[in-house]
Amino acid sequence: KVRVYWHETQSLIEVKRDFKLIPPSTQTGSYLHVLPRALPSLAGMLYLAWDRRAFVLYWSDTSGILRSEDYDINDIKSWDVLFRYVYTVVNPLPDLPTRDPTMSIKSTGVLKPKWEINCNKQTFNASFLFGAPSHSRQTCVFWDDVKKRVIKDHWRDEDRRYNESEILEKIKGIPGTGQVDFSEVVKGPGDSGDLSTSKLHSGGKCTLKIAGRRVPRRTKQRSVLKSKGDPLSKRKSVRQILMAVYDGIEAHQACLKHKRVLHRDVSRYNLLINPVHHDTEFDDEQAPGAKFINRVLDPNEKCVKEEGILIDWDNAADLEEGDVSGALTERTGTPMFVSIGVGMGNIRRIAILRRKFPVLTGESKRLYAQAYGQETYDKYIKAVSESEMVKDPASPPQYRHRPYHDVESFFWVLVYELLIAWPEGNEKTISELASFLIHSFENHNFIKNGVDFRTDLLSKDAAFWRAILHPELECLAETLEEMCLYLSAEWAYWPELPEDHAHEAFKRLLLKAVLELKSNPIPLKGEVRIPSRAVEAIRGSSDVRENMEEPLLGRKRSSKKRSFADVEDVLESQQQKKSRGGK
Repeated sequence: KVRVYWHETQSLIEVKRDFKLIPPSTQTGSYLHVLPRALPSLAGMLYLAWDRRAFVLYWSDTSGILRSEDYDINDIKSWDVLFRYVYTVVNPLPDLPTRDPTMSIKSTGVLKPKWEINCNKQTFNASFLFGAPSHSRQTCVFWDDVKKRVIKDHWRDEDRRYNESEILEKIKGIPGTGQVDFSEVVKGPGDSGDLSTSKLHSGGKCTLKIAGRRVPRRTKQRSVLKSKGDPLSKRKSVRQILMAVYDGIEAHQACLKHKRVLHRDVSRYNLLINPVHHDTEFDDEQAPGAKFINRVLDPNEKCVKEEGILIDWDNAADLEEGDVSGALTERTGTPMFVSIGVGMGNIRRIAILRRKFPVLTGESKRLYAQAYGQETYDKYIKAVSESEMVKDPASPPQYRHRPYHDVESFFWVLVYELLIAWPEGNEKTISELASFLIHSFENHNFIKNGVDFRTDLLSKDAAFWRAILHPELECLAETLEEMCLYLSAEWAYWPELPEDHAHEAFKRLLLKAVLELKSNPIPLKGEVRIPSRAVEAIRGSSDVRENMEEPLLGRKRSSKKRSFADVEDVLESQQQKKSRGGK
Protein backbone atom coordinates (compact mmCIF):
# COMPACT_ATOMS: atom_id res chain seq x y z
CA LYS A 1 0.00 0.00 0.00
CA VAL A 2 1.09 3.53 -0.74
CA ARG A 3 0.27 6.01 1.99
CA VAL A 4 -0.28 9.67 1.21
CA TYR A 5 -0.15 11.98 4.20
CA TRP A 6 -2.03 15.22 4.57
CA HIS A 7 1.19 17.21 4.58
CA GLU A 8 1.90 15.89 1.07
CA THR A 9 -1.29 17.38 -0.38
CA GLN A 10 -0.69 19.66 -3.38
CA SER A 11 -4.25 20.21 -4.57
CA LEU A 12 -7.79 18.89 -4.11
CA ILE A 13 -10.19 17.69 -6.79
CA GLU A 14 -13.88 17.17 -6.10
CA VAL A 15 -15.98 15.18 -8.57
CA LYS A 16 -19.76 15.11 -8.31
CA ARG A 17 -22.72 14.32 -10.49
CA ASP A 18 -23.93 17.87 -9.97
CA PHE A 19 -21.87 20.13 -7.76
CA LYS A 20 -24.64 22.73 -7.57
CA LEU A 21 -26.32 20.48 -5.01
CA ILE A 22 -23.36 20.82 -2.64
CA PRO A 23 -21.20 23.79 -3.64
CA PRO A 24 -17.49 22.86 -3.62
CA SER A 25 -16.76 26.11 -1.84
CA THR A 26 -18.68 24.57 1.06
CA GLN A 27 -17.46 20.97 1.06
CA THR A 28 -13.93 21.10 -0.34
CA GLY A 29 -13.54 24.56 1.16
CA SER A 30 -14.28 22.99 4.53
CA TYR A 31 -11.47 20.48 4.01
CA LEU A 32 -9.10 23.30 3.16
CA HIS A 33 -10.35 25.22 6.18
CA VAL A 34 -8.81 22.62 8.51
CA LEU A 35 -5.84 21.58 6.35
CA PRO A 36 -3.31 23.79 8.25
CA ARG A 37 -3.75 21.43 11.19
CA ALA A 38 -1.81 18.89 9.12
CA LEU A 39 -0.01 21.26 6.74
CA PRO A 40 1.15 24.31 8.72
CA SER A 41 3.33 25.48 5.82
CA LEU A 42 0.24 26.06 3.68
CA ALA A 43 0.11 29.51 2.09
CA GLY A 44 -2.62 28.85 -0.47
CA MET A 45 -4.05 26.14 -2.69
CA LEU A 46 -5.59 25.84 -6.12
CA TYR A 47 -8.33 23.21 -6.35
CA LEU A 48 -10.80 21.89 -8.90
CA ALA A 49 -14.49 20.95 -8.80
CA TRP A 50 -15.84 18.83 -11.64
CA ASP A 51 -19.28 17.52 -12.58
CA ARG A 52 -20.81 16.05 -15.73
CA ARG A 53 -21.21 19.39 -17.49
CA ALA A 54 -18.41 21.73 -16.34
CA PHE A 55 -15.56 22.36 -13.98
CA VAL A 56 -14.68 25.29 -11.73
CA LEU A 57 -11.35 26.44 -10.31
CA TYR A 58 -11.01 27.75 -6.78
CA TRP A 59 -8.16 29.54 -5.07
CA SER A 60 -8.03 29.36 -1.28
CA ASP A 61 -5.75 31.25 1.10
CA THR A 62 -6.06 33.00 4.45
CA SER A 63 -8.06 35.86 2.91
CA GLY A 64 -10.80 33.47 1.76
CA ILE A 65 -11.88 31.48 -1.29
CA LEU A 66 -12.02 32.81 -4.85
CA ARG A 67 -14.14 31.10 -7.54
CA SER A 68 -13.67 31.10 -11.31
CA GLU A 69 -16.39 31.04 -13.93
CA ASP A 70 -17.79 27.68 -15.07
CA TYR A 71 -15.78 25.99 -17.82
CA ASP A 72 -17.87 23.83 -20.15
CA ILE A 73 -16.13 20.48 -20.62
CA ASN A 74 -17.43 20.32 -24.20
CA ASP A 75 -15.58 23.52 -25.07
CA ILE A 76 -12.08 22.80 -26.36
CA LYS A 77 -10.80 26.02 -24.75
CA SER A 78 -11.70 24.63 -21.34
CA TRP A 79 -9.11 21.89 -21.76
CA ASP A 80 -6.42 24.52 -22.13
CA VAL A 81 -7.54 25.92 -18.78
CA LEU A 82 -7.36 22.42 -17.32
CA PHE A 83 -3.80 22.01 -18.57
CA ARG A 84 -2.86 25.36 -17.04
CA TYR A 85 -4.38 24.23 -13.75
CA VAL A 86 -2.15 21.13 -13.67
CA TYR A 87 0.90 23.16 -14.68
CA THR A 88 0.22 25.79 -12.00
CA VAL A 89 -0.15 23.15 -9.29
CA VAL A 90 3.34 21.93 -10.18
CA ASN A 91 4.75 25.42 -10.82
CA PRO A 92 2.92 27.93 -8.57
CA LEU A 93 2.59 31.52 -9.76
CA PRO A 94 4.83 34.04 -7.94
CA ASP A 95 1.79 36.05 -6.85
CA LEU A 96 -0.04 32.95 -5.58
CA PRO A 97 2.41 31.15 -3.27
CA THR A 98 1.22 27.77 -2.05
CA ARG A 99 3.88 27.08 0.60
CA ASP A 100 6.02 28.88 3.13
CA PRO A 101 9.55 28.36 1.72
CA THR A 102 11.10 28.78 5.18
CA MET A 103 9.47 25.54 6.36
CA SER A 104 10.19 21.94 5.40
CA ILE A 105 9.56 18.51 6.84
CA LYS A 106 12.65 17.15 8.55
CA SER A 107 11.39 13.60 9.03
CA THR A 108 9.03 11.99 6.52
CA GLY A 109 6.71 9.01 6.55
CA VAL A 110 5.40 9.64 10.05
CA LEU A 111 2.09 10.99 11.25
CA LYS A 112 3.76 13.72 13.30
CA PRO A 113 6.79 14.95 11.37
CA LYS A 114 9.36 17.40 12.65
CA TRP A 115 9.42 20.74 10.88
CA GLU A 116 12.58 22.62 10.02
CA ILE A 117 11.84 26.33 10.37
CA ASN A 118 14.44 28.75 9.02
CA CYS A 119 14.47 32.19 10.62
CA ASN A 120 16.83 35.08 10.00
CA LYS A 121 18.67 34.44 13.26
CA GLN A 122 18.58 30.67 13.56
CA THR A 123 16.96 27.42 12.45
CA PHE A 124 14.58 25.35 14.55
CA ASN A 125 13.71 21.66 14.41
CA ALA A 126 10.27 21.74 15.93
CA SER A 127 7.21 19.64 16.68
CA PHE A 128 3.83 20.90 15.56
CA LEU A 129 1.55 21.69 18.52
CA PHE A 130 -1.46 23.52 17.15
CA GLY A 131 -2.99 24.68 13.87
CA ALA A 132 -5.93 27.04 13.46
CA PRO A 133 -8.29 27.06 10.45
CA SER A 134 -6.96 28.56 7.24
CA HIS A 135 -9.50 31.25 6.38
CA SER A 136 -8.44 33.62 9.14
CA ARG A 137 -5.09 34.23 10.85
CA GLN A 138 -4.17 30.55 10.47
CA THR A 139 -2.17 30.59 13.70
CA CYS A 140 0.24 27.65 13.98
CA VAL A 141 2.38 26.87 17.02
CA PHE A 142 5.55 24.73 17.24
CA TRP A 143 7.95 23.67 19.99
CA ASP A 144 11.69 23.08 19.66
CA ASP A 145 12.57 20.79 22.55
CA VAL A 146 16.32 21.30 22.13
CA LYS A 147 16.46 25.09 21.87
CA LYS A 148 13.48 25.47 24.23
CA ARG A 149 11.56 27.87 22.04
CA VAL A 150 7.93 28.22 20.99
CA ILE A 151 7.49 29.33 17.37
CA LYS A 152 4.20 31.05 16.63
CA ASP A 153 3.19 31.80 13.03
CA HIS A 154 0.13 33.77 11.99
CA TRP A 155 -1.15 35.70 8.98
CA ARG A 156 -1.68 39.30 10.01
CA ASP A 157 -4.33 41.49 8.42
CA GLU A 158 -2.34 44.43 7.00
CA ASP A 159 -5.19 46.82 7.84
CA ARG A 160 -4.97 46.04 11.54
CA ARG A 161 -3.62 48.94 13.52
CA TYR A 162 -1.62 46.93 16.03
CA ASN A 163 1.06 44.33 15.46
CA GLU A 164 1.54 41.53 17.98
CA SER A 165 5.31 41.44 17.46
CA GLU A 166 5.54 45.10 18.50
CA ILE A 167 3.29 44.51 21.50
CA LEU A 168 5.38 41.52 22.60
CA GLU A 169 8.54 43.59 22.40
CA LYS A 170 6.94 46.37 24.43
CA ILE A 171 5.77 44.12 27.29
CA LYS A 172 9.00 42.11 27.32
CA GLY A 173 10.22 41.77 30.89
CA ILE A 174 6.77 42.00 32.48
CA PRO A 175 6.22 38.86 34.61
CA GLY A 176 3.05 36.90 33.97
CA THR A 177 3.32 37.26 30.19
CA GLY A 178 4.84 35.16 27.43
CA GLN A 179 8.38 36.42 26.81
CA VAL A 180 9.46 37.02 23.22
CA ASP A 181 12.92 36.17 21.90
CA PHE A 182 12.52 37.81 18.49
CA SER A 183 9.94 38.36 15.74
CA GLU A 184 10.13 38.66 11.97
CA VAL A 185 8.10 38.88 8.78
CA VAL A 186 8.30 35.64 6.81
CA LYS A 187 9.72 35.98 3.30
CA GLY A 188 8.18 34.44 0.20
CA PRO A 189 9.91 32.36 -2.49
CA GLY A 190 12.85 33.86 -4.37
CA ASP A 191 12.84 37.65 -4.54
CA SER A 192 9.07 37.97 -4.11
CA GLY A 193 9.39 39.85 -0.82
CA ASP A 194 7.14 39.25 2.17
CA LEU A 195 4.95 36.15 2.10
CA SER A 196 1.49 37.65 1.55
CA THR A 197 -1.84 36.91 -0.05
CA SER A 198 -2.23 38.21 -3.60
CA LYS A 199 -2.91 41.88 -4.27
CA LEU A 200 -5.26 40.74 -7.04
CA HIS A 201 -8.00 39.60 -4.67
CA SER A 202 -7.11 40.85 -1.19
CA GLY A 203 -6.51 44.21 0.41
CA GLY A 204 -7.98 47.66 -0.12
CA LYS A 205 -6.38 48.11 -3.55
CA CYS A 206 -7.19 44.67 -4.94
CA THR A 207 -8.21 44.29 -8.58
CA LEU A 208 -11.07 41.86 -7.94
CA LYS A 209 -13.48 43.71 -5.68
CA ILE A 210 -16.17 41.84 -3.75
CA ALA A 211 -19.22 44.04 -3.27
CA GLY A 212 -20.10 44.79 0.33
CA ARG A 213 -17.21 42.89 1.82
CA ARG A 214 -13.67 43.69 2.88
CA VAL A 215 -11.20 40.97 1.91
CA PRO A 216 -8.09 41.40 4.08
CA ARG A 217 -4.61 41.19 2.64
CA ARG A 218 -2.57 39.09 5.03
CA THR A 219 1.18 38.79 5.57
CA LYS A 220 2.78 35.96 7.48
CA GLN A 221 4.41 36.92 10.77
CA ARG A 222 6.56 34.80 13.06
CA SER A 223 7.36 35.23 16.75
CA VAL A 224 9.82 33.07 18.68
CA LEU A 225 8.97 32.87 22.38
CA LYS A 226 10.96 31.82 25.42
CA SER A 227 7.92 30.94 27.53
CA LYS A 228 5.91 27.73 27.61
CA GLY A 229 3.10 26.38 29.74
CA ASP A 230 0.15 24.02 29.90
CA PRO A 231 -3.41 24.87 28.90
CA LEU A 232 -5.80 25.71 31.72
CA SER A 233 -7.60 22.43 31.00
CA LYS A 234 -4.62 20.63 32.61
CA ARG A 235 -5.36 22.14 36.05
CA LYS A 236 -5.12 19.79 39.02
CA SER A 237 -7.33 21.60 41.53
CA VAL A 238 -9.84 24.40 41.96
CA ARG A 239 -7.28 26.35 43.97
CA GLN A 240 -4.86 26.19 41.04
CA ILE A 241 -7.55 27.72 38.79
CA LEU A 242 -8.09 30.58 41.25
CA MET A 243 -4.36 31.25 41.53
CA ALA A 244 -3.87 31.19 37.76
CA VAL A 245 -6.70 33.68 37.25
CA TYR A 246 -5.21 35.89 39.98
CA ASP A 247 -1.84 35.96 38.23
CA GLY A 248 -3.48 36.55 34.86
CA ILE A 249 -5.22 39.62 36.28
CA GLU A 250 -1.97 40.79 37.92
CA ALA A 251 -0.10 40.50 34.61
CA HIS A 252 -2.91 42.26 32.75
CA GLN A 253 -2.86 45.08 35.32
CA ALA A 254 0.94 45.41 35.12
CA CYS A 255 0.89 45.69 31.31
CA LEU A 256 -1.86 48.30 31.55
CA LYS A 257 -0.15 50.42 34.22
CA HIS A 258 3.47 50.22 33.12
CA LYS A 259 3.30 49.63 29.36
CA ARG A 260 -0.15 51.04 28.48
CA VAL A 261 -1.12 47.83 26.70
CA LEU A 262 -4.66 46.40 26.86
CA HIS A 263 -4.98 42.69 26.00
CA ARG A 264 -8.61 42.61 24.71
CA ASP A 265 -8.84 38.83 24.29
CA VAL A 266 -8.83 37.14 27.69
CA SER A 267 -9.94 33.50 27.45
CA ARG A 268 -9.17 30.08 28.93
CA TYR A 269 -7.02 29.45 25.86
CA ASN A 270 -4.84 32.51 26.49
CA LEU A 271 -4.10 31.71 30.13
CA LEU A 272 -1.39 29.08 30.62
CA ILE A 273 -0.58 27.25 33.85
CA ASN A 274 2.69 25.66 35.01
CA PRO A 275 4.67 28.30 33.10
CA VAL A 276 8.38 27.99 32.37
CA HIS A 277 10.50 30.88 31.07
CA HIS A 278 13.74 29.81 29.38
CA ASP A 279 16.77 32.12 29.37
CA THR A 280 14.76 34.79 31.19
CA GLU A 281 15.30 36.81 34.35
CA PHE A 282 12.68 39.23 35.63
CA ASP A 283 13.51 42.61 37.11
CA ASP A 284 11.10 44.17 39.61
CA GLU A 285 11.77 47.53 37.98
CA GLN A 286 9.84 46.46 34.87
CA ALA A 287 6.61 46.26 36.87
CA PRO A 288 7.12 47.95 40.24
CA GLY A 289 4.48 46.98 42.76
CA ALA A 290 3.31 43.89 40.88
CA LYS A 291 3.01 40.88 43.19
CA PHE A 292 1.96 37.47 41.95
CA ILE A 293 -0.04 35.15 44.15
CA ASN A 294 2.84 33.04 45.47
CA ARG A 295 4.68 36.14 46.67
CA VAL A 296 1.46 37.49 48.23
CA LEU A 297 1.01 34.23 50.14
CA ASP A 298 4.70 34.02 51.06
CA PRO A 299 6.59 37.34 51.25
CA ASN A 300 9.86 35.40 51.55
CA GLU A 301 9.47 34.15 47.98
CA LYS A 302 12.41 35.85 46.27
CA CYS A 303 11.90 34.82 42.65
CA VAL A 304 8.88 35.45 40.49
CA LYS A 305 6.94 32.21 40.32
CA GLU A 306 3.68 32.68 38.46
CA GLU A 307 0.80 30.22 38.58
CA GLY A 308 -0.51 31.55 35.28
CA ILE A 309 0.74 33.64 32.34
CA LEU A 310 -1.19 35.62 29.77
CA ILE A 311 -0.36 34.89 26.12
CA ASP A 312 -1.63 35.72 22.60
CA TRP A 313 -1.42 39.50 22.32
CA ASP A 314 -2.54 39.70 18.68
CA ASN A 315 -5.71 41.58 19.65
CA ALA A 316 -3.96 43.89 22.11
CA ALA A 317 -4.09 47.67 21.82
CA ASP A 318 -1.21 50.05 22.52
CA LEU A 319 -2.90 52.90 24.39
CA GLU A 320 0.10 55.19 23.84
CA GLU A 321 -0.07 54.99 20.06
CA GLY A 322 -1.91 58.17 19.06
CA ASP A 323 -5.71 58.46 19.11
CA VAL A 324 -7.00 55.04 20.17
CA SER A 325 -10.70 55.95 20.44
CA GLY A 326 -11.55 54.39 17.08
CA ALA A 327 -9.63 51.17 17.71
CA LEU A 328 -11.26 50.68 21.11
CA THR A 329 -14.76 50.73 19.64
CA GLU A 330 -14.01 47.50 17.75
CA ARG A 331 -15.55 44.31 19.04
CA THR A 332 -12.99 41.57 19.16
CA GLY A 333 -12.15 38.59 21.33
CA THR A 334 -13.23 35.03 22.05
CA PRO A 335 -17.05 34.89 21.96
CA MET A 336 -17.71 32.66 24.98
CA PHE A 337 -15.52 34.81 27.23
CA VAL A 338 -15.89 38.29 25.77
CA SER A 339 -17.48 40.79 28.15
CA ILE A 340 -21.18 41.56 27.74
CA GLY A 341 -20.50 45.18 26.77
CA VAL A 342 -17.88 44.31 24.15
CA GLY A 343 -20.05 41.50 22.78
CA MET A 344 -22.93 43.92 22.24
CA GLY A 345 -20.74 46.87 21.33
CA ASN A 346 -22.80 49.03 23.63
CA ILE A 347 -23.21 50.48 27.09
CA ARG A 348 -25.56 48.71 29.51
CA ARG A 349 -27.75 51.72 30.23
CA ILE A 350 -29.74 50.22 33.08
CA ALA A 351 -26.65 49.28 35.11
CA ILE A 352 -26.37 52.72 36.72
CA LEU A 353 -26.18 51.71 40.39
CA ARG A 354 -22.68 51.84 41.82
CA ARG A 355 -21.57 48.78 43.79
CA LYS A 356 -19.50 48.56 46.96
CA PHE A 357 -15.83 47.76 46.72
CA PRO A 358 -14.89 44.40 48.32
CA VAL A 359 -13.52 44.63 51.87
CA LEU A 360 -11.09 42.09 53.29
CA THR A 361 -10.73 40.95 56.89
CA GLY A 362 -8.38 38.78 58.89
CA GLU A 363 -5.58 36.89 57.13
CA SER A 364 -6.55 38.00 53.61
CA LYS A 365 -6.40 41.67 54.61
CA ARG A 366 -3.08 41.19 56.40
CA LEU A 367 -1.47 39.45 53.43
CA TYR A 368 -2.81 41.96 50.94
CA ALA A 369 -1.62 44.98 52.93
CA GLN A 370 1.75 43.30 53.49
CA ALA A 371 2.19 42.71 49.75
CA TYR A 372 0.82 45.95 48.31
CA GLY A 373 0.78 48.35 51.26
CA GLN A 374 -2.03 49.76 53.41
CA GLU A 375 -2.19 52.88 51.26
CA THR A 376 -3.00 50.83 48.16
CA TYR A 377 -5.58 48.83 50.10
CA ASP A 378 -7.38 51.99 51.24
CA LYS A 379 -7.04 53.89 47.95
CA TYR A 380 -9.53 51.87 45.91
CA ILE A 381 -12.09 51.49 48.69
CA LYS A 382 -12.05 55.26 49.22
CA ALA A 383 -12.28 56.06 45.49
CA VAL A 384 -15.31 53.85 44.93
CA SER A 385 -17.15 54.73 48.15
CA GLU A 386 -16.80 58.47 47.51
CA SER A 387 -18.11 58.30 43.94
CA GLU A 388 -21.76 58.89 43.03
CA MET A 389 -24.11 56.06 43.96
CA VAL A 390 -26.45 56.46 40.97
CA LYS A 391 -25.76 57.80 37.49
CA ASP A 392 -28.08 59.41 34.96
CA PRO A 393 -28.97 56.89 32.21
CA ALA A 394 -29.99 59.76 29.93
CA SER A 395 -26.33 60.70 29.43
CA PRO A 396 -24.54 57.41 28.70
CA PRO A 397 -20.81 57.41 27.98
CA GLN A 398 -19.56 56.33 24.57
CA TYR A 399 -18.87 52.63 24.17
CA ARG A 400 -15.23 51.64 24.07
CA HIS A 401 -13.24 48.63 25.20
CA ARG A 402 -12.12 49.43 28.74
CA PRO A 403 -9.87 47.58 31.21
CA TYR A 404 -12.80 46.36 33.33
CA HIS A 405 -14.15 44.55 30.26
CA ASP A 406 -11.09 42.28 30.31
CA VAL A 407 -11.54 41.67 34.04
CA GLU A 408 -15.07 40.55 33.24
CA SER A 409 -13.60 38.13 30.71
CA PHE A 410 -11.45 36.65 33.48
CA PHE A 411 -14.67 36.18 35.43
CA TRP A 412 -16.34 34.25 32.59
CA VAL A 413 -13.23 32.07 32.32
CA LEU A 414 -13.54 31.30 36.04
CA VAL A 415 -17.28 30.60 35.79
CA TYR A 416 -16.81 28.21 32.89
CA GLU A 417 -13.95 26.37 34.59
CA LEU A 418 -16.01 25.94 37.75
CA LEU A 419 -19.08 24.80 35.81
CA ILE A 420 -17.19 21.96 34.12
CA ALA A 421 -15.01 21.04 37.13
CA TRP A 422 -15.35 17.44 38.33
CA PRO A 423 -13.79 16.86 41.77
CA GLU A 424 -11.88 13.64 42.39
CA GLY A 425 -13.70 10.89 44.26
CA ASN A 426 -17.12 12.28 43.37
CA GLU A 427 -19.93 11.52 40.97
CA LYS A 428 -20.38 13.83 37.99
CA THR A 429 -23.56 15.35 39.49
CA ILE A 430 -24.66 17.90 36.92
CA SER A 431 -28.05 19.59 36.94
CA GLU A 432 -30.15 20.37 33.89
CA LEU A 433 -29.56 24.09 34.45
CA ALA A 434 -25.78 23.63 34.67
CA SER A 435 -25.90 21.57 31.48
CA PHE A 436 -27.88 24.31 29.76
CA LEU A 437 -25.40 26.98 30.86
CA ILE A 438 -22.42 25.01 29.58
CA HIS A 439 -24.11 24.62 26.19
CA SER A 440 -24.97 28.32 26.21
CA PHE A 441 -21.35 29.30 26.83
CA GLU A 442 -20.01 27.00 24.12
CA ASN A 443 -22.52 28.25 21.55
CA HIS A 444 -22.31 31.90 22.51
CA ASN A 445 -21.40 34.54 19.96
CA PHE A 446 -21.30 38.28 19.51
CA ILE A 447 -24.73 39.87 19.90
CA LYS A 448 -25.80 42.40 17.30
CA ASN A 449 -29.35 42.87 18.53
CA GLY A 450 -30.90 41.19 21.52
CA VAL A 451 -29.92 40.12 25.02
CA ASP A 452 -26.80 38.32 26.16
CA PHE A 453 -27.83 35.35 28.36
CA ARG A 454 -24.97 36.16 30.73
CA THR A 455 -26.57 39.48 31.73
CA ASP A 456 -29.02 37.54 33.87
CA LEU A 457 -26.17 35.66 35.57
CA LEU A 458 -24.82 38.92 37.01
CA SER A 459 -27.97 39.24 39.12
CA LYS A 460 -27.69 35.78 40.67
CA ASP A 461 -27.03 35.18 44.35
CA ALA A 462 -25.07 32.51 46.18
CA ALA A 463 -28.06 30.15 46.28
CA PHE A 464 -28.13 30.06 42.48
CA TRP A 465 -24.43 29.25 42.24
CA ARG A 466 -24.74 26.50 44.85
CA ALA A 467 -27.46 24.91 42.73
CA ILE A 468 -25.41 24.73 39.52
CA LEU A 469 -21.88 24.07 40.77
CA HIS A 470 -20.74 20.61 41.78
CA PRO A 471 -21.62 20.13 45.49
CA GLU A 472 -17.90 20.08 46.37
CA LEU A 473 -17.57 23.62 44.95
CA GLU A 474 -20.44 25.19 46.92
CA CYS A 475 -17.88 27.00 49.10
CA LEU A 476 -17.22 29.35 46.15
CA ALA A 477 -20.85 30.42 45.74
CA GLU A 478 -20.52 33.58 47.84
CA THR A 479 -17.34 34.59 46.01
CA LEU A 480 -19.16 34.33 42.68
CA GLU A 481 -22.08 36.34 44.07
CA GLU A 482 -19.70 39.14 45.13
CA MET A 483 -18.02 39.11 41.73
CA CYS A 484 -21.38 39.24 39.96
CA LEU A 485 -22.50 42.13 42.12
CA TYR A 486 -19.40 44.15 41.28
CA LEU A 487 -19.68 43.48 37.54
CA SER A 488 -23.40 44.28 37.47
CA ALA A 489 -22.54 48.00 37.41
CA GLU A 490 -21.72 49.59 34.05
CA TRP A 491 -18.46 51.10 35.24
CA ALA A 492 -18.11 53.30 32.16
CA TYR A 493 -20.44 55.71 34.01
CA TRP A 494 -17.68 56.26 36.61
CA PRO A 495 -14.67 57.49 34.57
CA GLU A 496 -13.27 59.23 37.65
CA LEU A 497 -12.32 55.89 39.23
CA PRO A 498 -8.83 54.40 38.84
CA GLU A 499 -8.86 52.44 35.58
CA ASP A 500 -7.67 49.30 37.36
CA HIS A 501 -10.31 49.31 40.13
CA ALA A 502 -11.89 46.10 38.79
CA HIS A 503 -8.48 44.39 38.80
CA GLU A 504 -8.08 45.28 42.47
CA ALA A 505 -11.60 44.19 43.38
CA PHE A 506 -11.17 40.78 41.80
CA LYS A 507 -7.68 40.18 43.16
CA ARG A 508 -8.99 40.71 46.67
CA LEU A 509 -11.93 38.35 46.18
CA LEU A 510 -9.65 35.74 44.62
CA LEU A 511 -7.10 36.05 47.42
CA LYS A 512 -9.82 35.41 50.00
CA ALA A 513 -11.03 32.35 48.05
CA VAL A 514 -7.49 30.99 47.66
CA LEU A 515 -6.96 31.19 51.43
CA GLU A 516 -10.27 29.45 52.10
CA LEU A 517 -9.09 26.49 50.00
CA LYS A 518 -5.67 26.26 51.67
CA SER A 519 -6.47 23.07 53.59
CA ASN A 520 -8.54 21.56 50.78
CA PRO A 521 -7.61 22.77 47.27
CA ILE A 522 -10.36 20.51 45.85
CA PRO A 523 -8.41 18.16 43.57
CA LEU A 524 -9.98 17.72 40.14
CA LYS A 525 -10.18 14.88 37.67
CA GLY A 526 -8.65 15.27 34.27
CA GLU A 527 -12.13 14.72 32.89
CA VAL A 528 -14.77 17.44 33.02
CA ARG A 529 -18.48 17.18 33.69
CA ILE A 530 -19.59 18.34 30.24
CA PRO A 531 -22.91 16.81 29.18
CA SER A 532 -23.36 15.06 25.84
CA ARG A 533 -24.36 17.51 23.18
CA ALA A 534 -27.78 17.05 21.66
CA VAL A 535 -28.18 17.48 17.91
CA GLU A 536 -30.26 20.58 18.61
CA ALA A 537 -27.37 22.13 20.51
CA ILE A 538 -25.01 21.54 17.61
CA ARG A 539 -27.44 22.93 15.07
CA GLY A 540 -27.91 25.98 17.22
CA SER A 541 -24.19 26.61 17.38
CA SER A 542 -22.78 29.97 16.40
CA ASP A 543 -20.59 28.31 13.79
CA VAL A 544 -22.05 25.03 12.54
CA ARG A 545 -19.34 24.50 9.97
CA GLU A 546 -16.59 24.36 12.57
CA ASN A 547 -18.62 22.01 14.76
CA MET A 548 -18.76 19.51 11.92
CA GLU A 549 -15.04 19.77 11.26
CA GLU A 550 -13.81 18.70 14.70
CA PRO A 551 -14.24 14.87 14.78
CA LEU A 552 -10.52 14.21 15.38
CA LEU A 553 -9.81 17.16 17.60
CA GLY A 554 -12.43 16.84 20.32
CA ARG A 555 -15.37 18.98 21.23
CA LYS A 556 -16.03 22.29 19.54
CA ARG A 557 -15.64 25.41 21.61
CA SER A 558 -16.77 28.90 20.82
CA SER A 559 -13.10 29.70 20.94
CA LYS A 560 -12.19 31.23 17.62
CA LYS A 561 -10.95 34.78 17.88
CA ARG A 562 -12.85 37.00 15.56
CA SER A 563 -14.26 40.44 15.05
CA PHE A 564 -17.99 41.05 14.84
CA ALA A 565 -17.67 41.49 11.07
CA ASP A 566 -16.22 37.98 10.77
CA VAL A 567 -19.17 36.52 12.64
CA GLU A 568 -21.64 38.47 10.54
CA ASP A 569 -20.16 36.88 7.41
CA VAL A 570 -20.51 33.39 8.91
CA LEU A 571 -24.13 33.95 9.92
CA GLU A 572 -24.96 35.37 6.50
CA SER A 573 -23.38 32.30 4.87
CA GLN A 574 -25.42 29.97 7.07
CA GLN A 575 -28.61 31.84 6.23
CA GLN A 576 -27.88 31.43 2.52
CA LYS A 577 -27.41 27.68 3.01
CA LYS A 578 -30.77 27.45 4.78
CA SER A 579 -32.51 29.33 1.99
CA ARG A 580 -31.15 26.73 -0.46
CA GLY A 581 -32.47 23.93 1.71
CA GLY A 582 -29.11 23.08 3.28
CA LYS A 583 -28.67 22.07 6.87
